[in-house]
Amino acid sequence: MRNVCLALALTFSLLSVSAFAQAPIPETASGRVLEAWLEAFNSGDRARLQAFVDAHGWPQPIDGLAAFRSQTGGFDLVSVERSDARASRSWSRSAQARRAG
Repeated sequence: MRNVCLALALTFSLLSVSAFAQAPIPETASGRVLEAWLEAFNSGDRARLQAFVDAHGWPQPIDGLAAFRSQTGGFDLVSVERSDARASRSWSRSAQARRAG
């Protein structure tokens, strides 16, 4: 699970501005973790972020995750290139990039 969380952190460090609609999330184990992370992260609710961290063993302190959320404003999932039981590779765009146009 730690590898999935690290993959999510890397995934959301890479931003794309090529699309505006959120891509569908695959029905795989890693897709379900991706969906849970997006929901918690995009909510901006510290309690939901903490619940995700507790449930999935997020390797970083909650303060860093909350600060990252404040900086980005959340993420839109642009596309999912690959998803299987262990990892999902996807592209996203920050809400701030969406607003910038």
